[in-house]
Amino acid sequence: MILRLMSRTVPAGCRWLLLAAVAVLSACASPAVPPIQGGTTSLFLDGQFRVPDQRPDPSKVFELSAGMQRYLNDEMAPVVKRHGIRQGLIEMLYSGDHLRLEYDSAYTRNASESYAARSGNCLSLVIMTAAFARALSLDITFNRVSIDEQWRISGSLMMAAGHVNLSLGRVRLGDRLTYDINNLLTIDFLPPAELERQRSEPISEATIVGMYMNNRAAENLADGRIDDAYWFAREAIVQAPNEIAGYNTLAVVYMRHGQDQMAERVLRLALQRNPDNTRLLGNLVQLLEQQGRDAERRPLAQRLQVLEPVTPYRDFYLGQAA
Repeated sequence: MILRLMSRTVPAGCRWLLLAAVAVLSACASPAVPPIQGGTTSLFLDGQFRVPDQRPDPSKVFELSAGMQRYLNDEMAPVVKRHGIRQGLIEMLYSGDHLRLEYDSAYTRNASESYAARSGNCLSLVIMTAAFARALSLDITFNRVSIDEQWRISGSLMMAAGHVNLSLGRVRLGDRLTYDINNLLTIDFLPPAELERQRSEPISEATIVGMYMNNRAAENLADGRIDDAYWFAREAIVQAPNEIAGYNTLAVVYMRHGQDQMAERVLRLALQRNPDNTRLLGNLVQLLEQQGRDAERRPLAQRLQVLEPVTPYRDFYLGQAA
């Protein structure tokens, strides 16, 4: 599950924050994204947010805990020896006799947290699997998968999820890889029926780390921890500056913190890079509406209506308003 934050204009009395999925991408190469003028640091207001006791640490995302290392040595090693490295890892992941993993979308976990809980969303389980695969010297490819957005309501929030998986390639022996480059085995934590005819594109480890940070920012914001949300959104942009979701989340953090000028700056810069992004447009439309800037809001709202004629849960909220 991959989250992106948004604030949307709805019928009177029905304001809500929208947690939206990372934009669905096809298997085609993504267009080049122009850099932020002045660099991404020009978008940050570190002095306005309390620094958490433990700041987001990218090095911890794939880190093996002592328990994971023991599991790798004591329980996984015999299975790998019996079935081979890739098949042995899959046996440990999928067999009910071993890890017994559960899908859990409560929040996004890093590798050690997912192992300790034996559960996680798709991003969490991909991160944990990648940590084990690397310890076994397997080559890894992360993939963003195009699936239909799945929405749910949580209090004053709406949430939608995207999807990632990973492919296991060749065994790495020093600088040499023993498997053929086309011999990839994809591990996914969704039922195969949900993935039929879906396309995917490879993404970098930095993108995965950025997605993790963005998810944690969204989840912290949903729980009312705005300061923590800021530091995670900040790190999402630092790790994956080409991912629009981090900018979107940071803008919503600023909106919730009363930093409307910075929220607008972030949204407008992100829209220069991705002008058809309906989540960015929706946030900006609502921000301008709240400030009474109707002359600026109207053309953006009209463009948003063309790009997204029916918003998720529109009829539900219209019914509530009525």
